[in-house]
Amino acid sequence: LDLKLREEMQIEISAIQHALMITTVYVTHDQTEAMSMSDRIAVMNDGRIEQIGTADEIYDRPTTRFVADFVGQINLLDGEFAGRGGGYANVSVAGRVVRAPDVAGAAGAVSVGVRPERMDLMPEGSAPAAGANALPGTVVHRQFAGNRIKMEVELGGAKRVTVETHPGLTPIEVGARVAAVWRPEHSVLFVR
Repeated sequence: LDLKLREEMQIEISAIQHALMITTVYVTHDQTEAMSMSDRIAVMNDGRIEQIGTADEIYDRPTTRFVADFVGQINLLDGEFAGRGGGYANVSVAGRVVRAPDVAGAAGAVSVGVRPERMDLMPEGSAPAAGANALPGTVVHRQFAGNRIKMEVELGGAKRVTVETHPGLTPIEVGARVAAVWRPEHSVLFVR
């Protein structure tokens, strides 16, 4: 089915399930389809359940690095735990300290996850909002996709992040020096 008809059928199938009040097990590798049609999702890895939850929980609060990386797109920034305070962990990433909601057992090698649509770009030299995470870099790729613009930002070395913005909001082009910014509460912390 083409995209538009497939989306219409997903709505129709969900309506039938709710009208008949039946439980249905739907197996798919299409994460968008799973999130739009499901009341609860089970993410499996090698035949083992990694996480069960609502679409919002799975997407916004993945409990493992595998779930975070498997469901949707996410920037996973490897770093070193650098302390904690106020419910947040401080993590050294690409020579800067960023904050993410703290998790039990966080120490040593950790990863900070942040979804591309939760990040924004600011021209070099602009001041981010108080308390925001900011990592300097250079825009190395820009892709227009109709309702969004996807930008790849090199943070230094081999570290890159993807940032999604809406057309008209970010007139930043390839080669621009920028800061990738996001609010700490939009991060997820994983112990590696």
